[in-house]
Amino acid sequence: MSTSGSPSDVLTAFANTALADAKLAARGDPDWRVSEAFALGWQMSEIYRPDAPEQVPPVQAGDLPDMSQLDAHDWDRIGLLQLQAGISKLSEAISLAGLAIPDAQDFADSLAKLAGAERADALRQFHINLLATLTATDYRLGKAYSLGLAIADATRFPANYHVELQSSRVSVLAAWIRDLASAFPPHASRAVAHSIERWSAWAASPAQSGEASEAQILPHLQPQGRLWRSLLSGEKRPVDTLQQIDYLTAGEESLKNAGALARRFLRHYLWACLGALALLIAGIVVIIVASDPAGIVSGAVAILAGLGFGWKTIGTSLGAAAARVESPLWGAALDDVVYRRITPSQLIPPSDHK
Repeated sequence: MSTSGSPSDVLTAFANTALADAKLAARGDPDWRVSEAFALGWQMSEIYRPDAPEQVPPVQAGDLPDMSQLDAHDWDRIGLLQLQAGISKLSEAISLAGLAIPDAQDFADSLAKLAGAERADALRQFHINLLATLTATDYRLGKAYSLGLAIADATRFPANYHVELQSSRVSVLAAWIRDLASAFPPHASRAVAHSIERWSAWAASPAQSGEASEAQILPHLQPQGRLWRSLLSGEKRPVDTLQQIDYLTAGEESLKNAGALARRFLRHYLWACLGALALLIAGIVVIIVASDPAGIVSGAVAILAGLGFGWKTIGTSLGAAAARVESPLWGAALDDVVYRRITPSQLIPPSDHK
């Protein structure tokens, strides 16, 4: 027996369209070259302005030094090798654009002979050439490279936060991050953009942020920058930052938004509901007043027609609507919980807590 037009059609339609939408969403793969260009910009910032040297843990006799035991000279050499590796990974795209690949090996060799202002000037010239090359190759690569450089500058030296986190500057960075949303790993860009905007809001008036004082918040800025870098560069998946409770929260938020959508939908299709209700009432009246079996059958048919008309119309339309919004609703909910997980809780206003 066919169940077409029954209430189960709504659930079936929703399930089918949700699956179809998930398949469509899977086609929006990120572009690893954009993440690589972003990491390249960050690396250039570290080479241009190295972090202050830390006290190096001693190496035990006979042991090889690990990463925590390398000195500033070792890290400078690693940074230049990373720069060379990043450019090599993007060399195919640069060549296809008909452009010359910047020679990072020759640059590293010449840089080793320079110091002070000469070294800084050589780095600046190489940076400008690299930025121009990436931008000409693919505008997204140039934007991602500039973004990596800017976020590194904004977070690696916390004492400069008054300048680096100004709203005028951060609004540009957040716009760049959102522009590259489809190229960055899923759920990274919107969460990071919202997070950096929260930092900017705090930086605008740290003394008016309740318990979030400068002394409490600033130690989080450098680790925060490294976390942003790991998410946008693809080093760490945004969903790996989440806990089980975060998925439950995202699910609740998705259902809440889906319920709001359904209410709007039903208001939009009020005429269909009223039509079904009219047929239902007419069928009941016929059954009540009819004195012959034919009249009762006619009333029953009217009732079934009303139910079928209403559920068929609503189920089909709701299923089509679900195909368009189910995945975006879930994605937006995940973006939101990632933002709240990666941002210090002291910076998140009560309105953002779920």
